[in-house]
Parts: sequence; structure tokens; C-alpha cells
Amino acid sequence: MLSRILVLFSLFSVLSLSSQNLYDLAPSKKFADYLIKTKQYNLAAIEYERLSFLEPQNDTLKIALINSYSANKNYDLALVRLNSFSENPLQLDSTFSDLYAFNLIASKKFDASNVFLNQSTNLLKNKKEFYRGYSFLFLSEFKKANEYSTPLLTANELLKPVVLLSSEGLNAKHKSPALAAILSTIVPGAGKFYTGDWKDAIISIITVGFMGFQTYRSFDLKGFDKPRGYIYGTVAAGFYLGNIYGSYKSAQRYNKRSLKKVNEKIENSFYATP
Repeated sequence: MLSRILVLFSLFSVLSLSSQNLYDLAPSKKFADYLIKTKQYNLAAIEYERLSFLEPQNDTLKIALINSYSANKNYDLALVRLNSFSENPLQLDSTFSDLYAFNLIASKKFDASNVFLNQSTNLLKNKKEFYRGYSFLFLSEFKKANEYSTPLLTANELLKPVVLLSSEGLNAKHKSPALAAILSTIVPGAGKFYTGDWKDAIISIITVGFMGFQTYRSFDLKGFDKPRGYIYGTVAAGFYLGNIYGSYKSAQRYNKRSLKKVNEKIENSFYATP
């Protein structure tokens, strides 16, 4: 009799704990969703880790977990968790394959992403094309991105931003460092005017012109036997050569700024995709 009572008590306890656990999961999921909506991605990931442990077969929770890591820019950790879902990432289903490809590219692992895109049989074709296009963009290979994506655009609308961004990259304003240097060789500061560095250009003209005038004046007044003219001449030559080098670097800085604007658009477009 006593044994029966103990069995019934144990069964009742298990059922009570199970129902309580199920009851606790619902508000926990709502809380995790709230953390995502309020962009508290790190806390959301912690909560989704706990929920995924309680429901290991729930793919919806796994997807939310990976998205939490991705949104928090923990791409490497997202890849670690995706690898834990399967012994071989190539065996991941289409949804998780999509997340795997995204995090590979987001973490700038382009060699690994290229291998994955070539070998994966579960990732959808349109997504493969999408990620290949963005791989070219991230590497600033705008011509390759455009030539690859444009013919495929009709059948794959996902490539529209790739085509637009690659065109913008190709049409981005570019200044020739060599030309900037040549212009400043002919007229001090002209190369910096060419690259839009107006203040530096004016300073170069004034500085080189003033030192050149002082050199001429020193030789004219003191003759070639006195060191003053040579001192001014040496300083003037230094400013003149510095003006040429500065113009060359100014063009490089201009190109970097121009490329940076395009790259920022590429990143904003890509990271908004998960």
C-alpha cells in the first residue's frame, strides 16, 4: 500500500514539474522576443541559449539564437553554434545553410564561404548567387560583381542591390595619384586643388612661393658666396618635394574616402539581410 502511494506521489510530482516547465517556457520566449525587438541582442542570445537547451529539437529557437549572435556581430560564435547543430555544415538544411553562409561572409571568411557555396547542396540557388555577389562587393571587386550579377538579375531579384552597389562602386569618383603629383610638380599645390584639398593647396602655394622668393632675394642681395641663399634654397626644395608627395597622398586619401562611402553602403545593405 505504501509503495503504491509513493509511486502515485512521484508521478504527480513529475507531472507537476513538467506542466510548470511548459508554463515557464511561454513567458521566457516572449521575453526573449522582447529583447530582440529592443535590440538587446547579447541578453537575447543568453535567453535563447537557455530555451534551446530546454527544447533542443526546436529549430525556431535555434534560428532566433543564431540571429541574436549575428545581430550582435558575434559572427564567429554564430558559426560555432551552427557547427554544433551538425557534424558537417554541408548537411545543414536550407535555412541553417543560409545562416551559415551569411555569417561566413559577415566575418570576412571569404575563402571558407567560397568553398561552402561551391559544395553546399542544401543552400538555395538564388541565395548562393546572392552571397557570391556580395563576396565580390566586400572584396571591392566591383567589375566582377557587376558582370556576375547583371545577367542573373532577371531570374533572381535578390541580386538587385548587388547590381546597384557594384555600379556605384565602378562609378565612384577616383583621382589619379600620379596626375596629382605631376600637377604639383608643374605648379605647387595644383595637385591638391585637383583632389579637393583647398586649404593644403593654398598653404603649399604660399609656402613654396615664399621660400622660393627668399632664395632668389638672398642670392640677389648677398650673392652666391654667402650661405643664406643656399639655406633658403634647401628649405624651399624640401617644401617643393613635400608638396609633390603630399599631392600624391592626397589623391590616395580621396580614393579611400570615396571607396569607404561605397563600402559603408555595402555593409549596411548586407547586414540588414538576415
